[in-house]
Amino acid sequence: MPLPSPLPPQRPSLTMPIILLVAGCVVFFGTLIAAIVGGTYGVNALIATTKLTPLASTTSQTEVLPASTSYTLYADSPPADCTVIGPAGEDITVRSDAAISSNFNGHYSFASFTTNAAGKYTISCHTEDITAGVYFAESIDPSGFVGGILGFVGGVFLAIVLVLVSIGLLIGGGVQLALRLRERRTYDKWHQGTIGGLAA
Repeated sequence: MPLPSPLPPQRPSLTMPIILLVAGCVVFFGTLIAAIVGGTYGVNALIATTKLTPLASTTSQTEVLPASTSYTLYADSPPADCTVIGPAGEDITVRSDAAISSNFNGHYSFASFTTNAAGKYTISCHTEDITAGVYFAESIDPSGFVGGILGFVGGVFLAIVLVLVSIGLLIGGGVQLALRLRERRTYDKWHQGTIGGLAA
């Protein structure tokens, strides 16, 4: 009585290597898109924060400003004096920052103020040199600036880690796919030989 033929081994599946390859692609391109979007947003936010708006040095100027926002006043050559009137006609306190004056692209900060309600603010400035420019910009919070830098560095580090993870997934998936394909070819040859032997 002939012995029964051994059960054929299961044909190797490509599911796992394909999952690894897809996961690697998703992580890689997701990290790339997030880095581009985040970098663009961060640069635009920094530009918007540090953009200087020129003010008239001999007449009043009206600006529409949001509520509860701090602004820094700059001049080409201090000293300069400025007054700020709020939307309801109230005097806005202008704080002298002479002790902590900073240089921003050749412009020196000399004072700052904080808005109350959103609306139109009238800013009047006077300089000894009427040709000297006067500007204002949204104040930069040092702690927020440092936090932004740390966040950027942390984001870069995380992006590098995710890229390395995605490369590992792609390499692992590619190697496993090559091995599974070779195992499949071996299985197909064995299977065809078994069927041919049974037919004979």
